[in-house]
Parts: sequence; C-alpha cells; structure tokens
Amino acid sequence: MSELERPSLVGRWQVEDIGGAGVLDGGVPIVEFGTDGSLVASTGLNRIRGTYEVAGGALLTSPLATTRMAGPPAVMHQEQRLVAALEAGGPIVERAPFVHIGDGATSLRLIRAGQEIVVRVDVLYRERMMLPAGAVVTARVSDVSRMDAAAIVLAEATMTPTTAPPYGFELAVDPSRFDDRAQLSASARIEVDGELLFVSDTMCPVITNGAPTEVEVTVVRAGPTP
Repeated sequence: MSELERPSLVGRWQVEDIGGAGVLDGGVPIVEFGTDGSLVASTGLNRIRGTYEVAGGALLTSPLATTRMAGPPAVMHQEQRLVAALEAGGPIVERAPFVHIGDGATSLRLIRAGQEIVVRVDVLYRERMMLPAGAVVTARVSDVSRMDAAAIVLAEATMTPTTAPPYGFELAVDPSRFDDRAQLSASARIEVDGELLFVSDTMCPVITNGAPTEVEVTVVRAGPTP
C-alpha cells in the first residue's frame, strides 16, 4: 500500500464502489481531479463541482455544488452518496489497480477511466518436443473467487505456434468486471483438433492481492505424447 500525493490523483477516474454498496449498472460515476485543484464529478445526471487538496495522504474537499436536475430516485440517491463520500474525503490508499479513499459508508473505490489492465502470460512446457501441426495454445485470465461455481473468464487469447515455447500473450482485463477482493488466476491449455494435449493444473495468481501482471504458466501433459 502506498499513499498518493495530489499529482497521482490528477486525471479522470471511474467510481467502482461507494460505501461498499457498489454502483448502479449502466451509469458509472466519474470523478476528475484537475491539476489546478478543481474537482468535477458526475453520475450521469447532475454535474458536481468543487476544489480539493491532498494533505498528509488524505483527500480534503471544499463543500461541493451540484446542478439541480431531477431524475430517477435510484440515480439521485447514488449522486447524494457520491457527494457525501467526496466531501468526507479521508486517507488515500493504493491497492493496484484501484485507489481507495476514506472508509466505511463514505468510502470510494476508483480506477482510472478507460484503463485496461494488461497481463503478460508466457506459456511453456518442460517436455523436449515440438508441438504437432495445427496445435492451438490458449491463455486465460479468470475470476476463480467462488469455490462453488465455475471460473469467470475475464480475458482470453489463442495462437497457433510455429516455434518452441515459451508462447507469449498479452491479455487486456477490464477492471470493471472484478473488485480488489477477487482472486484472479492465469491458466493455459494446448489442443490439437479439439484434443487436449497440455493443461495448467495449478493456480497462478495475477493482478489482485499484490499478485503480479507478468507470469509464467507451465502446462503439463494431459495425455500420451502425440
């Protein structure tokens, strides 16, 4: 964890969570911190304005002003929660790729708007052999948080290799599809004509809980040598 100073907050941020209750689908709030100390935010209904500073690793804001358009009760309630959270401010903590501000009912979890997290996966096997013609290598990043449910694939890519391993992939993961409490893992498999030849059989944590974004995934034989 690291404290962020004001230059690190500068820019446009997507609000992923307010007070531990998430945000509404289809209208993700946005907060923008200016280089001049200006603060502008929106939930898609009204525009929120004020000023901010960072002192001692904590966010401090002025009282915020909003335009006064009416809208659906749920959207207006979310807007009120966002204003309250921004005005409450609090300690700024980074748990990559997220930034957390404050705690409790007025906490915020932010991620830079439009940011995708690129995970580099190198797939290899230990056998001294070349893959047969037509072999397909697949790499994935999945959310494996729920032990009682199938993994949720967050990113996937394939290739038909013509060289020896390792086989490198860059997988772009959308951070809006998970939170920083999730358990994410990279995995890989190699198939020929739908027949599984190699598969990874161990967890390979990525992104969350301090895990890296560059990993090696070793696959093991799933059947006889082709």
